[in-house]
Amino acid sequence: MSTTLQRQVQDEELHPSRREARLANRHFLLLQGPFGTFYYQLASELLTFKAQVTKVNLNGADVWGWRRGIPAVRYTGSPDEWRAWLADLIAERGITDIVMHADCQSYHSQAVEVAKDLGLRVYVTEQGYLRPHWITFERSGVNANSSLLEEFEAIRTFPALFASRKRIVTPTGKHTRAYVINTTVANLALYFWHAAFPKYRNAFSFAPWLQCVGHSRRYIQNRLGGRHRSLKRLDAVMNSGDPFYVALLQRPGDSQIYKHSPFKTMGEFCEATIESFAKHAPANAKLVFKRHPLDHDLDNHLACLKKAAKAFGVTDRVVYVDGGVLGQILPAARGAITINSTAGLTAVEMGCPTICLGRALYDGQGMTHQGSLNTFWDGPQHPDAELVARFIGYILIKTQINGDFSTKQGMRMAIAGIIGGLIYEAKTEGIDAAPFEMVPARDRSAA
Repeated sequence: MSTTLQRQVQDEELHPSRREARLANRHFLLLQGPFGTFYYQLASELLTFKAQVTKVNLNGADVWGWRRGIPAVRYTGSPDEWRAWLADLIAERGITDIVMHADCQSYHSQAVEVAKDLGLRVYVTEQGYLRPHWITFERSGVNANSSLLEEFEAIRTFPALFASRKRIVTPTGKHTRAYVINTTVANLALYFWHAAFPKYRNAFSFAPWLQCVGHSRRYIQNRLGGRHRSLKRLDAVMNSGDPFYVALLQRPGDSQIYKHSPFKTMGEFCEATIESFAKHAPANAKLVFKRHPLDHDLDNHLACLKKAAKAFGVTDRVVYVDGGVLGQILPAARGAITINSTAGLTAVEMGCPTICLGRALYDGQGMTHQGSLNTFWDGPQHPDAELVARFIGYILIKTQINGDFSTKQGMRMAIAGIIGGLIYEAKTEGIDAAPFEMVPARDRSAA
């Protein structure tokens, strides 16, 4: 989808007169976006296609990422007042579409419910299901809220279009540094503008300044040899000849954890995984917990792991690592354990048996282990390579856009893909003639 639609937008660029009404009669409401100016640049492009745009800023990070060229509305009320205020704004301005980054934080999940009640279209941006060099742009919801959860049967008969997605991707550049800079400045902006948004409720359990301290401490520790020692521990496990499993830790505060799993924290996931490992895994097996690249370490996972490993008598079999390349680790691992991380999809794509302990987009028969965690250690179900290829092709076509949210090149590519997707959708589904009625994803939490 992304390559074709970006070419369509480039065709629009070659014929400016054809832009005139491509997105007319559409009024997009932009809520919180990724840190930085991505949503401002997206809004600027929407305007060139004759759409109307309203932006709502909820905190200082939103203000910093916006520019004066396009007016924005500030919401300074309490979280309890948000739903009613938003409904009034939608009615007042004739909003037809809502765009947001991620859909699980409170402000956005309430906005999805309001949109559903009013029959509006919702589009959600998110980091790519496939990484690097991809973003997700999906209608109705992402991850465990995605409508793709309902489409596994269609996926099973979908042609395996791409022998390798690497052949169709255009690298966007080194986006990690830009991402870190944007995140740091956005957190500082939260403080500078706090007086203007005194009732804003942060979605994370730790204050932004504490997160900055945690990231700085981690950086210093790694520079002083922590990363080197960690990688030596990983090498020792991989070269030991003994089987090992990889537990993929997720970013602390990730709403996918507490919204779409039985766990409230990564600590609970670690304890449950170690207990099952101690009781059911082969006696010579090791369990490697891999730290998330954006973990601020304020939860002190290492202390939690040591305590659980000692309690279940596997202190010498549990290893905690910061760093390492998944492309080298996963093919050698006997299996991967995750809640619902997109790294789990990477594991599946590499042929590594994977179990999801929460709701995940890619969790299904033929993709992941469908038994319990206790049965995973001795008899993990392997992914069906043909089904995986079909799945990757399907989500590429339906949800993925080549680009990123941080670099100049990546943002240009991503915005071209989004605009192209909106134009294609309008032309093929007659969206301008009647509003799209959202269909929420089926609740699979009891499955």
